[in-house]
Amino acid sequence: MEKRLFNTFQIENRLIDLSDTLNDKYPSNMDAKSAPVLSPILQGGVTFFSDLSRFLLFDAYVDYIGISSYNGKSQGSFDLYKAWNVSIQDRDVWLIDDIADSGNTLAYLEKLAYSKGANHVYKAVLLRRKTCMLDLDFSGFDLDDEWVFGYGMDHPNGLGRLSDCIYQV
Repeated sequence: MEKRLFNTFQIENRLIDLSDTLNDKYPSNMDAKSAPVLSPILQGGVTFFSDLSRFLLFDAYVDYIGISSYNGKSQGSFDLYKAWNVSIQDRDVWLIDDIADSGNTLAYLEKLAYSKGANHVYKAVLLRRKTCMLDLDFSGFDLDDEWVFGYGMDHPNGLGRLSDCIYQV
């Protein structure tokens, strides 16, 4: 049985909260040298970022990150299959993802961004499990340990990413 946890209205309100934070931080008239790099994490973070971008009032570099940690390897092992194509040297970088389970993937990417010269690395997620111990700069909703799908996240059967709400399996 599936239970709706968050509807489109609730999700959009959290997107507006995050966009207000970003819009307050970055002026609409900043130059290219000051523009942050917004880095949605594939695949789940794409829907979250796409909807968020409609509320942003400034321009930014957008560069997707492709990383997998669910490939049968030992915990803490990552497959980085797409990294930044733009320079992040001396720039603010925002890692944008759908969900923080343990926080290990975001911690890995944060360390990687700093090693590439990022000025500051921010972490924003739509969903945060209570088991995540990583400090986040933005978290839309807290979750227990249930499996969720919709809004870019897949159901255990691989479907469900296209739903505009978030459901618990």
